[in-house]
Amino acid sequence: MKTKIIYVFVLAVLPMLLFAQGMKVQPGTKVTLNSGSTLKIINGGDLLLEDDNSSTPSFLQKGTVTFTGGGQAEVEQYLTKDTWHIVASPVNGGTIVSYKWMYLYKYLEPTAAFQYLNKPMTTPLNVGQGYFVWPYTTDPNGTFPPSPDSAVIKGTPNYQDVNFNLVYTGSSPNPGWNLVGNPFPCAIDWNNHTDWSRTNVDATIYVYDNGSGGGTSGNYRLYNWFTGIGLPVGNDGVISSTQGFWLTANNTGASVTIPASQRLHSNKSFYKNTNDEWNNLLRLQVNQESGPYGCETVILFWDEATGLFDSEYDAWYMEGHDEAPALYTVVMQDKYAINCLPSYIDYPIVPLNFFSALDGEFTISASNIESFPFDLPIWLEDKKENYFHNLKENPEYNFTSNPMEEPTRFNIHFEPPSGLEDILYSNIRIYSWQDAIYVKMPENTEGEIYVYNMIGELVDSQTALPELNILPVKQDKVYYVVKVISGQKLTTKKVYIN
Repeated sequence: MKTKIIYVFVLAVLPMLLFAQGMKVQPGTKVTLNSGSTLKIINGGDLLLEDDNSSTPSFLQKGTVTFTGGGQAEVEQYLTKDTWHIVASPVNGGTIVSYKWMYLYKYLEPTAAFQYLNKPMTTPLNVGQGYFVWPYTTDPNGTFPPSPDSAVIKGTPNYQDVNFNLVYTGSSPNPGWNLVGNPFPCAIDWNNHTDWSRTNVDATIYVYDNGSGGGTSGNYRLYNWFTGIGLPVGNDGVISSTQGFWLTANNTGASVTIPASQRLHSNKSFYKNTNDEWNNLLRLQVNQESGPYGCETVILFWDEATGLFDSEYDAWYMEGHDEAPALYTVVMQDKYAINCLPSYIDYPIVPLNFFSALDGEFTISASNIESFPFDLPIWLEDKKENYFHNLKENPEYNFTSNPMEEPTRFNIHFEPPSGLEDILYSNIRIYSWQDAIYVKMPENTEGEIYVYNMIGELVDSQTALPELNILPVKQDKVYYVVKVISGQKLTTKKVYIN
């Protein structure tokens, strides 16, 4: 068994020559090897970058690392089991044997399909390429043993620029989507620095959030380097070591240089604050009341934007986890996660789509409303309920949904809805959830509630107060007709009790 001498240093101020029989960089440790310095790992020792479930190490190499006697770098990558990760190799010479007893795939842009990688084990892990990997507690096919807790990628640490050619196939079901990755054993900043040298590549990165990194779990984390807008709020352009991500080519001949000059140390788990200092920027977030998943979308009005997809400003919506709710805006049938439009005068109504594969109660929350003119109305229209909700008066809207509903349920209005006085008066919401009927009365509005079965018998009644009124129902799997009389107005709706 080899004895390893462990050196941990943070900054080498002067050029120096360092010898070690072995070196271990523990989780959360940041190591910088400055230009002009040389680290020699001798006698077959290894450079181990050790990971755990909470923090990753960071090795920022500007000098030279050499190995004698067959030693190499070993980059450990902790992986949560039974969920997808997008990974990348930070070393030259790595092979797919690092992910033995896991399901490893690469993405093929021309067919928008994934290719399973399992043989031969000497198949290289290309530096700069991203891969999907699924470690499992139990192999669903009953063939292989349980996955290890971590992958170990072995080779020589990469510390130089990586030039990556992206594929754009016009006939592909998803033209231009390419899976790439951070090719360094430290973080890198996706920013507007010219060293990135993009050609025919959009300005947004997409990082899958499997839930182990917090935030809006189950959907994609986005960052647009031109606007500084990130989803969810707080997400930025720092890409962690061994992290894979999506880039979108917008034409043939696409390429990107991943520059060593933009490397940095970061405390981020396997995944600078975002810029919300824009005027006329609206954030909308949906969360399920009883689940961990959520989704965010952004609408920004800016006079340099167009009504079509702007590769420097906009971001596509990507589907995430099957059980994660989807919230996105729509322009000409295209789905947007970040939607930059020229003005709210030209686009006073923006379609907002929502979908969830699960039954449940949800809340849409709006933020950054103060970035709009104080006298500009902002309304959320629920077309299913025929209801308009004033987001300036109350930025949260609660509703129920099921997988059978059409996604085209909502609109955002940046103007008073037509017939405003009638709408305000008739904004009585009637809906059902589980074993109760709900009647939401507008502020300062009272009335009477009557509930009838389908043969016209009155089964319940009560006074409607200017708040949420709840009427429990004993019988399920039936329809009821609910009538609300308020002043001279009658509102009627048929509801179904699950």
